[in-house]
Amino acid sequence: MLTNCKRWLLLNPAALFPVTVVLALLLTGCATPNPFDVSPGQAATLENTYLSKQGAYYGYFFRAVDRQATGKDFVSLRPGLMTAEREAVYTIPAGRRGIKIVMVYAPDGVGAFKPQFHMWGYVVFDAIGGQKYQGRGQVSGDKALIWIEDERGKRVSDKVVPFLNVKMI
Repeated sequence: MLTNCKRWLLLNPAALFPVTVVLALLLTGCATPNPFDVSPGQAATLENTYLSKQGAYYGYFFRAVDRQATGKDFVSLRPGLMTAEREAVYTIPAGRRGIKIVMVYAPDGVGAFKPQFHMWGYVVFDAIGGQKYQGRGQVSGDKALIWIEDERGKRVSDKVVPFLNVKMI
């Protein structure tokens, strides 16, 4: 009886269609959507990152790209449905770009009932095709700075003072 049931599921198009649709949606949700259609050699890469330093957690998340670095022409950056935000990667056209970046800072590490500070800033830099970029920042006392570094750890933007949102999680 069980063998007939399995055979019916495998051979019945009405049973296979919903399974196929669900699998297709899950697989397409794994990719990070990129709002720019840029050839690989002309694209720069923005990588969301996180790290721990001296027991504190730092997360850096790209939120939007200003196409002309004027502060007026933003394209939103969001990870795919099934992509963890901290692992999202975006390709952007090379050239002068303004970037909205969020830094999450948890001085005591991440955990239930520990304070987290959410800061965001607008950083301008010259993106070079084929290069990878990450957000970086520092918090010292009541002062914070955010900037962008290339894959070698070289700062490629000015350090900016972010706007602060305090969030308890």
